[in-house]
Amino acid sequence: AGVCGGSSGDPCAASVGDGDADCQEACDEAADSCTANDPDGSVCDDGSFCNGTETCTGGACSGSTGDPCAGPDGDGDCAGSCDEVTDSCTADDPDGTPCSEGTCQSGVCEPGEDPGKPGGCGCRVGPMSFSQRWPVALLLGLGLVFARRRRRTTQARKVGEK
Repeated sequence: AGVCGGSSGDPCAASVGDGDADCQEACDEAADSCTANDPDGSVCDDGSFCNGTETCTGGACSGSTGDPCAGPDGDGDCAGSCDEVTDSCTADDPDGTPCSEGTCQSGVCEPGEDPGKPGGCGCRVGPMSFSQRWPVALLLGLGLVFARRRRRTTQARKVGEK
């Protein structure tokens, strides 16, 4: 009988992974010791809360799942952030923090207005190029010519009536 069996239970309490960082506590009956790798996929902990959960792969703890608390780390969702000291998530991002659609207000990303057009559609019209302006200038010029011609014709008729 090796150290892994016996009436008192498994002396290597980590034979299915114990959640620590070394992934090396599984019971190895063949070697009569507790030095085999934890099974691949066993949960382990690299000591950092804010990078998420890790798993054992080939005897090494790796594969972090990412920040368990979304927040003011630039993700734009206004939810709480990770606190490594207390291994917890803090309160919502402060009001006014930039987010993906505007600014955070009470933990929610509220859309902002276009600073150029308050209450508008956000559409902007750029400056017109010469090719866009000349038809307008031509129409204005023709309108002036016809208005002047009409005025002269009207004045000539008045002179002829006298």
